[in-house]
Amino acid sequence: MLLLRKAYSTTSSTSLTWRTQIKQAHLASQISSILLQRRNWVPFLQNLNLPKLNPPLFLQIIHKTQCNPQLSLDFFNWAKSNLRFEPDLKSHCQIIQLSLGSGLTRPAKPILDTLIQTHHVSKLVQSMSQACKGTDSLSNVLSFVLGCYAREGLVRGGIEVYREMSVLGCVPSVLACNALLNAMRQGSETRLGWCFYGVMLRNGVLPDQFTWSLVAQFLCKDGKFERILRLLDLGVCDSMFYSLLVDGYSKSGNFDAAFCYLEKMSDGKLEPGFSTYSSVLDGACKLGDVEVVERVMRIMVEKKLLSASPVFEYDSIVKKLCALDKTYAAEMFFKKACDEKIELQGATYGCMLQALTKEMRIVEAIRVYRVVCERGRAI
Repeated sequence: MLLLRKAYSTTSSTSLTWRTQIKQAHLASQISSILLQRRNWVPFLQNLNLPKLNPPLFLQIIHKTQCNPQLSLDFFNWAKSNLRFEPDLKSHCQIIQLSLGSGLTRPAKPILDTLIQTHHVSKLVQSMSQACKGTDSLSNVLSFVLGCYAREGLVRGGIEVYREMSVLGCVPSVLACNALLNAMRQGSETRLGWCFYGVMLRNGVLPDQFTWSLVAQFLCKDGKFERILRLLDLGVCDSMFYSLLVDGYSKSGNFDAAFCYLEKMSDGKLEPGFSTYSSVLDGACKLGDVEVVERVMRIMVEKKLLSASPVFEYDSIVKKLCALDKTYAAEMFFKKACDEKIELQGATYGCMLQALTKEMRIVEAIRVYRVVCERGRAI
């Protein structure tokens, strides 16, 4: 008798599950039909008095509407707001894969950014791989994931994604690799950057112009200017390479070499801008080389990068130099303004304090703060 009851209970449970599945499949067909056939589908779905949308039902609907990724994405967002839909990892990954497959990178990024904060790399990559089954989009999708980790400054997470891609036999895009290499540069992880660059080359990722510019910046940080010159000799050059050389030589006090490369830029029709000349000016201000300061300022006036009498431009000049981290040059103009009793904007004092603090020039920052207090300015 007990066995009969147990058998009946199991049969009833199976029957109920089967009926639920039929009902879900019917509802998925009904919703997807409205989505695909009606341009203004919102009122039609509202008339159905739909229950709370669950992930399995959502995935069935998306499977039927995947021919129109934008529509699928619109429904995804609408369902979260109107059907109390709480997407799981699988649902998120599926909508990201669909979006990226049709070039909808902008709306996919905030969705992925959320997943990066809430899921471990291996779990996220695994779910993305499942979402890409039956397509040839895995390398592109995981390259996008790698790029997102890198742009958030999550270097270790980016390296993990790269490893997972290698295991899966995927070659990341040069764009994604550049993003990770750039994150390493910004984090002053020079040694790690060189290691990763070597791995890139071994795995068959072909460098582009931006890769070379990052390599040049690493070389500049290491003070290996002669290696940058080799890149120029190989024909890999643009204004950034010359600007890096000018900046590097200016920081080391080799102003003859700095002016030499400024001339080469002009000869090669790569006209140096405010930023490049500011590197020489900043280096000369730091070392107290008055002759070089006067020389470079004359050139900047001739090229109309500075006004002959910048009385009304001190605010903009100081802010520009602070934004470029040229604090010694910014300090020179700041002192000139103070000596000439010119009233600067509150934002200019703020820029000076922020830039000096960033460069760990605490004594100078305190001096600027005293000027702010003496003048009773709000920052």
